[in-house]
Amino acid sequence: MSGTRAGEAPFHIGKDVKAGYIYDVREKIFVSKFAGKTDLKKRNGDTVEITRVHTPDPVTTEVLGANEPVMSEISFEYLGMQMKRYSSWFPLYGHVVKTHDDDIFGMTMDSVKRQAAASAETLGIAVINSGTSKFYATGTQRTHVKDYLRAGLLDVQQRYLETNEAPVIEKMQKSTSDWGTESLDDCFITLASHDLANDFRNLNGFVRVENYGTKKRLPNEIGTYNRQRVICSSFMKPLLGGGATLSSPEQADIKNTGGKADVYRIVTFGAEAFDFGGLQGEDAMDIIVHNAKVSDTDKTGNKGHVAWEMWFGGMIKQQKFISRIEVAAKTDSKLAA
Repeated sequence: MSGTRAGEAPFHIGKDVKAGYIYDVREKIFVSKFAGKTDLKKRNGDTVEITRVHTPDPVTTEVLGANEPVMSEISFEYLGMQMKRYSSWFPLYGHVVKTHDDDIFGMTMDSVKRQAAASAETLGIAVINSGTSKFYATGTQRTHVKDYLRAGLLDVQQRYLETNEAPVIEKMQKSTSDWGTESLDDCFITLASHDLANDFRNLNGFVRVENYGTKKRLPNEIGTYNRQRVICSSFMKPLLGGGATLSSPEQADIKNTGGKADVYRIVTFGAEAFDFGGLQGEDAMDIIVHNAKVSDTDKTGNKGHVAWEMWFGGMIKQQKFISRIEVAAKTDSKLAA
């Protein structure tokens, strides 16, 4: 993401807005740090083509004498990803700016950045939640779910990724002003709701971040189970009432809506599992500041605004490199018991 238009704001304000906006938004977006990146060139339609390469089969035929080695072929698959445009704006009224000592402009910019970051993260989470590999805490489908997270589910999920040779994550995009990546110890990333944090912490074999020592903690990381670094995110929303119908005693223990268990998704992925993209160039993520000024349509120069705009597309590139578990969560009274 890059690029910011200052509109009619003074140059120094526009420059500061650009630097702060890009940095703050990137810092608040987590899931995109692990995505592949395929941007859309301007004036080239709204769809980009992603190339997926299939690994050739192993070669077990010995080369004897003057014989030629076995010829292998690289198999490619082209996947289309559509970019879509998202935007919003905030009014910036002249009379508010003139009559308040507060930093109205600064507070408005903070709101803009938070909304843009939350929008990008929400769109990204929706992509990774759409994977086809899934395991249920109860039964064989979502409407059966009413059991809590248990270690065996995480074991099954990790075995699925390892059996399919999902590459471990060794780096992620930086959220600092320095573009590039930073190294991580080999791992898979697991994303879950904060409502499940206590369930993770109570698993046998779970290592809490408090016991990491010198190991660097990721944003909102609560610990590690086997090779999975567990991140809790407020963007991992439950599917309200998506699970099994509960008896009255069960409703007292399981978070539910209308007597049906709320379903929580836990997503684990390796490297190269999904791809996000935007618009290339200065308009990839944009902010526009329009100062209030006197005009035929604004007689006293009262109506200004701040707006943001971005392009986003996303897709799961390798279904075998990403998987999810669907579980129930304990009620507050159950946690406090």
